[in-house]
Formats: sequence, structure tokens, C-alpha cells
Amino acid sequence: MIFRLNFPANRLLPIAIACGLLSFGAVAPAQTIINAGFETPGGAGTAYTPSFGGLTGITGWTFGASGGASYDGFVSNNGFFGTTGIPEGSSGAFIQGTGSFFQDIDFAAGTYTLSFFIEARAGGGQPLALSVGGTALTFGGAATVTPLDSASFNLVTSDPFTLAGGTQTLLFSGTMPFDPTDLTTFIDNVSIALAVPEPATGGLLAAGGLLVAAGWRWRRRGAPPD
Repeated sequence: MIFRLNFPANRLLPIAIACGLLSFGAVAPAQTIINAGFETPGGAGTAYTPSFGGLTGITGWTFGASGGASYDGFVSNNGFFGTTGIPEGSSGAFIQGTGSFFQDIDFAAGTYTLSFFIEARAGGGQPLALSVGGTALTFGGAATVTPLDSASFNLVTSDPFTLAGGTQTLLFSGTMPFDPTDLTTFIDNVSIALAVPEPATGGLLAAGGLLVAAGWRWRRRGAPPD
């Protein structure tokens, strides 16, 4: 049995446009990261503040306790530690050796990418391993990411990763111990974006496309009278 829709072609166009607008509205927003730029509550960092005994001065982030093979904390621009050109605000984070820090984030189910800026300290950058909710992130297929140089920050973006909904832990970790290699990476301006549309978005886009195609087909045949 064949069903025919009797909508005139000139009435299909507004419907298709409405579907398109709804589809844009259905895209989930990027997840919010608290204090993505690692600013202190007062808005001004110090040259070098490792987290001896744990660091509580940076809202939203939890830092590991520095010592031995692991150091982490926050730095300011042009300090003696060698940080230059922090992209967002006046402070950034650092990982030296196998230091680490994390933040718990509420996610909707979906596929995401993670982006942030990194810079190496003179003498070499610390390779970083990242995970979200226990899922290891990759960067161009690689399990770690290392800054390009020590002269400026460069933006890096992970490969897409898929998560179930709920609270997930975003973890930054160094991979090479402080001794015998003193390698440090500076981190700033962390962001998370939705990599693909939600299922509802895809359905609306498809519906809009079908309506446009049907309208074109009927227009070529000759639209029925209003």
C-alpha cells in the first residue's frame, strides 16, 4: 500500500526549517569545568607553589601531595620556574615527575573531546597521561601527550571518547619520575566539548532532510494546488 502526503511543497519548507532549528537546539552544551584556568581565589598565582601536604588554594581541583618522584601545583607567568604566556588568567598548573591532579565532573552520556594548553619547562616537558572516568584518553592515537616546546603554550585536543552519564573523574598524571629526569609540563585552560550530536539531534536533522527532499520531488512534479 502506498501513502501519499497531500501537503503542498510551499508548506513543507517552513516545517523543514523548524526541524533544523530544533536540531541545533538539541545539541548538548559542553561540560562545565570549574576553574578551567587554575586561578587562585584571589586571582593571582605565585611563581611556584607545589602541593606539599596537598594543595587547597585552587577551586575545583584536587592535587596530589608533592614529594619524592612526584610534584604538582600551580605557577604564575614569568616566574623563576620558567612559565611564559599563560593563555587564561594569571595562573596555570604544573606536573613535575609523576605528579597528578583531578576534578570530578557531571557528564551526560555522549562522546566528547578534551582540549587544553600545555608548555614545557626549559629542559623538557613531562609526558602526560589523562583519563576520564577510568577511560584512558589518546591524542592522535598516542597514550600520552607532551608539549612541543618551552617558548609558548600549544593547544592539544584528545581523540573522541564515549562516556556513560554521571559523575566522572578527569585525571591528569605525569608518567616519568622526578629522579633521574626532571621533566615538567605546564597546563592551562581546560575544556570539554561534545564531539557528536545527540541521537535526538540526528533524528531531527534526518527528518528535516527528508522533508526538503520530498518538497523538491513534489515541486518537480508540480505542487498540488493550495
